[in-house]
Amino acid sequence: MDSSAQRDLRGRRILIVESEILFLDQLMSALENDGAETVHVTDPYSSAGAERIGAYTCCAAALNSVHHSIAKLLDVPVLVYGSHTEVPARVDAIVRELQRLLSE
Repeated sequence: MDSSAQRDLRGRRILIVESEILFLDQLMSALENDGAETVHVTDPYSSAGAERIGAYTCCAAALNSVHHSIAKLLDVPVLVYGSHTEVPARVDAIVRELQRLLSE
């Protein structure tokens, strides 16, 4: 697969579970600039958050490591980022890993 195809997230809906609003905004912007549609949840443990997680069909999810327990509820590829993971909580690293994950 050529590198331009690998970078293309057009038409992909990605669920983001992140509590830090500033970081969430940056990550959403980066993914949307790459063509993805984003759905976000800031409090996955609330009834509204849990309902939002199940309300959309997504092709992948990016979870802050503090919300890693949500991963078992999802039937899509999941990228867990943050402390004590292979992917740091950096927008560029998360976007790159999602591109890789979805190109496989």
